[in-house]
Amino acid sequence: MIELRHFIERARHAASSADPEQAVAGLLWELLETPRPERVGQGDGQAERLLHHGRAVTVYLIRGEPMRRFPPHEHGMVAAVAMLDGTETHRFFAREPGGRLRLTETRHLTAPCVELFDARTIHAVEYRSTAPVLAVHVYLGDLLRARRRMWDHDGRNPSPYDQARYDRLAMDVSAETGPG
Repeated sequence: MIELRHFIERARHAASSADPEQAVAGLLWELLETPRPERVGQGDGQAERLLHHGRAVTVYLIRGEPMRRFPPHEHGMVAAVAMLDGTETHRFFAREPGGRLRLTETRHLTAPCVELFDARTIHAVEYRSTAPVLAVHVYLGDLLRARRRMWDHDGRNPSPYDQARYDRLAMDVSAETGPG
């Protein structure tokens, strides 16, 4: 059985290793290979559950909100996602001259999988299903204290990241058709 305390200890160790990206990815693959009843935190409760944050690593358990799209944002650090159940759709963006964002790619992360994002990644996350979504997000740094940016859904109005604004900008996608 994977205990939360042990998982966090291993994530902290992986984040300080010689190759933290691959060490964290390996740890997340181990988590995916663990039988479901023994996984860390099954996702009951709030949509984003902060499991740990420190200078070297931040860990969240994410329960995707069905039929929701969140605004584009950056983390300013490497991130790794382990999809335990369901699908997260990620829309990736590039900055245009003048600061506006341009959509460059859409990728569907379907469980079980592990995906790494580099520190320059700008993306928007959406949950286009009513089926449960459960993921572990690991950030190689202190995400709560990081200086990062977010944008409106149309890729305009860059501003410092603000969790309350991010939540207010979340939109319902249930009226939209197609996979994203």
